[in-house]
Amino acid sequence: MTEKRKRDAKADQDGPKTLAEYQRLFERFENYGDTLVFPDTHLIIRMDGRRYGAAWDKADIDYPYDKRVFDALVETAKALYDVGYKINYSFIHGDEISLLFDLNESLNPRKRGRLVSGLASAAALNFAQALGLCVLFHTKLLELPSREHVADYFIWQRKVAMRNLTGALLSDRLKREGKSPQEINAEIGRLLLEERESLARERGLITDKTPGWILRGAGVIQKNGKFLVETKLPESDADYLKLLEEVI
Repeated sequence: MTEKRKRDAKADQDGPKTLAEYQRLFERFENYGDTLVFPDTHLIIRMDGRRYGAAWDKADIDYPYDKRVFDALVETAKALYDVGYKINYSFIHGDEISLLFDLNESLNPRKRGRLVSGLASAAALNFAQALGLCVLFHTKLLELPSREHVADYFIWQRKVAMRNLTGALLSDRLKREGKSPQEINAEIGRLLLEERESLARERGLITDKTPGWILRGAGVIQKNGKFLVETKLPESDADYLKLLEEVI
């Protein structure tokens, strides 16, 4: 007897499953691997944008450092405050958005999958509405044990903003000068962040007129129902930490 006939015979013997039986069967596969967030932890969602669709090929946009992209990300971040979770702070740089949830959001059990998928979908929808072009958001959930970890996370992301910017600017300049990818990597790959920034300034790629949101990212805070968009965050980490202390 073939395997198919064995399965058919067993089905005939057991009888058809009810709707409730089917639901119980497959909910296990959906839910058992989708665990709950840890309680009493600081939750951060990090969303990394990826251009999607052929329309980008025709768009005259310097992605991701075009002001129109930044404005669309700001509108997206604002919209995510109304998805159903209490958000204390959001940070934007390049094509990324980081969301800091209120600590109370980890008090009640929440499924990680629902948290991530819901926000990623809402972000993609609102970005498309804001700019008319599609972006998919690769989304990760961080569960951090302390306020110090949260502060360190946002300091790290601020440094990532400068690293990505200087890397893009210097790579583009060296490519225009005829350097190969290997030569570019040999020239800037091992430079410290401060050395990269200094070199970019020496070559005139970063000037006093470069917007702060390009250099160090921007913060979005909601107070009394209104949004405050900080496009000129403090230059020093110590001063930025003071701002973070107000929102963590």
